[in-house]
Amino acid sequence: MPEDESVKPSIKAYLDSEDPLCEEAIISLIGYKEEDIYIDYKESFDPTEEKHWHSITADCMAFANTMGGYIVFGIRDGDFSVVGLSAPAIEALVDTNMVMQKINRHVLPQFSMLRTKSHITEVVRPEEGHTIVVMYIPESKGKTHMFVKDVSYKYPSGDTKQLFHAGMIFIRRSATNHIISPEDFDFVINRRIEHYKESILDKITKVVEAPADHQMLIFDPASRA
Repeated sequence: MPEDESVKPSIKAYLDSEDPLCEEAIISLIGYKEEDIYIDYKESFDPTEEKHWHSITADCMAFANTMGGYIVFGIRDGDFSVVGLSAPAIEALVDTNMVMQKINRHVLPQFSMLRTKSHITEVVRPEEGHTIVVMYIPESKGKTHMFVKDVSYKYPSGDTKQLFHAGMIFIRRSATNHIISPEDFDFVINRRIEHYKESILDKITKVVEAPADHQMLIFDPASRA
């Protein structure tokens, strides 16, 4: 089961903030130097390589199905040093419409709230600057994403490997993605139930706090008969 969200309160606070990709959040992610339930670092990205798109599709699914998270492109996940991205990678990743089109090809419900932002790291000499891209994946409280199509990858050698099967659901546990287990399934269902309860309570609160001169109209579908 995923760790309690209080484990990394600072990162969770950025995720839940009005601007999860603010300068302060990005600087914190660069200096965080640890992969966990909320963060994944990737040294490089090749927009012409389908396997890379398939990989971040699983990442986005895992984060969204758990508690949200960030993917930081251009930082080596071994020693967490900033290596930067190529111009084609930056151009592709900051185009959020294209990113969502790519990752929504095999997934339902589809993603709609992903955001990305590029950032030039601070260096002594500007010519040594490295541009990274941070992707923000919000938690999908009211839905659970899954692969609805088989996903295969054809290697240059001609060999084909099945990467994902229809019906697969990923969640984030520690620093890796995991196919959902019975215990994880309970976690996901309970999160959705809590989200439903919060939505109902929010609606009740709005009714209670409505001005006294406002009227409520209740529509009964049965009365249409």
